Amino acid sequence: MKFFKKKYLIFPLMSALLVACGDTTEEQSPAEMQQEATEAVEDVDGGEVEDIAIDVTVSVDGDEVSDLNQTLEVKPDTVLLDAMDEVYDLEADEGFVTKIDDFEQDPDNNKYWLYYINGESATVGANEYQLQEDDQIEWRLEALD
Repeated sequence: MKFFKKKYLIFPLMSALLVACGDTTEEQSPAEMQQEATEAVEDVDGGEVEDIAIDVTVSVDGDEVSDLNQTLEVKPDTVLLDAMDEVYDLEADEGFVTKIDDFEQDPDNNKYWLYYINGESATVGANEYQLQEDDQIEWRLEALD
């Protein structure tokens, strides 16, 4: 009879342990997971990862807006949209920038914000691009052909 009682005591304890070990992770976007991983990385000396520098230039209708040009210091692999949002009055829709400071895109005139990475047209939204050391980011508000 003692064995029978022990068996019934162990089962609830094991069940509670299994429930406590269940998956309790919250869903995160890939950008959030990458940012979290980047922040956790330490260099071989045990210190924090050093910030990287990127240059951002902004032009509207082919004219550079020098007041908006900046060199940003960010953690490696920071997402472009996050870095821009820290510095500029920014609006975005599904990862695509629609406004930088006082300059809004104008769909009626087919003008949109496009960005270039090191002279090449971007192939992903600003919410997906992870910045790298010495990136040259150029934002252009221009009419699409």
